[in-house]
This record gives sequence, structure tokens and C-alpha cells, in this order.
Amino acid sequence: EHGTAMAKLCDEGFRSWLTATNVLAGDFYFTVGWVVPAPWLAPVQACRPGLRTTGATLWVADTGAPAIAVAGEVSQCRTARSRLQEELSKALGQPVELPEPEWPADREIPQEAPAPLTVFPGFARNDSKTIYIASRPLYVEEQDLRSYFEQFGAVANVVAKPPAQPHHNLGYAFVEFVELDAAMRAFRSTTATIKGAVLEVRANVKWPKALLEQYQDFRAA
Repeated sequence: EHGTAMAKLCDEGFRSWLTATNVLAGDFYFTVGWVVPAPWLAPVQACRPGLRTTGATLWVADTGAPAIAVAGEVSQCRTARSRLQEELSKALGQPVELPEPEWPADREIPQEAPAPLTVFPGFARNDSKTIYIASRPLYVEEQDLRSYFEQFGAVANVVAKPPAQPHHNLGYAFVEFVELDAAMRAFRSTTATIKGAVLEVRANVKWPKALLEQYQDFRAA
């Protein structure tokens, strides 16, 4: 959707990891990753607090081929790469250079950033294609939600969460679709009846104003 560009990756497992964690799901304007030696992973983890100021998001994974990736606007990724190099060089006591990709000139800093990824244990959610499900009885499980919402289009991820308060008996959930059109079709219905329970289909609070209006217009049409 917004395009991605990556440095040359020498391991197919890293590409699979990027795809599985939705790093390449289109929420960010640019994604770049590197396969790195295993001893680098701990120093990279230590760089996380400093990288927050760049606005880029850092992923670290050991998938057989240790790997790191940063995602964000082009200018943010440039800054994050430079900072990573500096911090790694200090931590390892030797010069470190991360290969520089070809930075796209047409996606520097858009006027309005897209909905961000929200990271949950196990996966990173593409919020622009994710709807919020309220009033979920605990017996309505993730597979039930997936089976129901697949009528609107391919479902990428489902996360069912317990009640926000211990004394409540209704939980909630997030359903992420592969395509935006599918998410909008699901959102058009204000409720979903699953296992005899009526669940509420609500807007995702992470949607930016323009996207929320797009969803609302589609529901009203």
C-alpha cells in the first residue's frame, strides 16, 4: 500500500519472520532489515530506549538467522540506522556498518501518517484493517470469531482478550483482516451473533480521523 524496500537479506527465514510478524503489512512507509551475528542481539535490545526518540520501530528476532529490522518514515529509518550503528560500535568495541538500502525519495514524510502497528505478544497488528469486538462472552473463542468473520474476507489475526475488570463476565476481541475492504464489510454490521451471543462491532480507537470517517461512511451507505 505504501510500499516497502529492504536491504539484501541473505536468509529466507528472516523474510518469513518479517511477513509473519506483519512488519511488511503496509502500515509503515519503509521497512529495512539485516541479518546479524548472534552476539549483536543483546546490544541491539539495549538500544531500544534510544531508538524511541527517532520515531522508528525496532524488531529483533532469533529465527535461526538472528535479525533486526526498523520500520517507519524514511527519515526515521535513516536516523534509526545511524543510531544503531553508533550504539553497536560502542557496545562491541569495533566499527559496525549496517548496509545502506536505496532510500525512496517519494515517501519522505507524508502529511498524515497511517494507523500504527500495535504490538501484542506473538504478532503485530495492522490497526487500519482491525475492528474491535465488544461484549464477548468467554465461551466465544478466537476460532469462533475467525469462522464468523471469514464470511467478509480473509482474516489475518484474531485476539480475544479477557474482561477488563475481574468482576466482569464479558471480554472483547480484535479481528484483523488481510484487506481493508473486508474489514469495512465486517464493520458495516453493528452486531455479530455467534453461538447465540450478540457481540458489538465497534470502531478501533487507533484509527486516525480520516480512516474512521471512511469506515463510518461505508457503514452508513
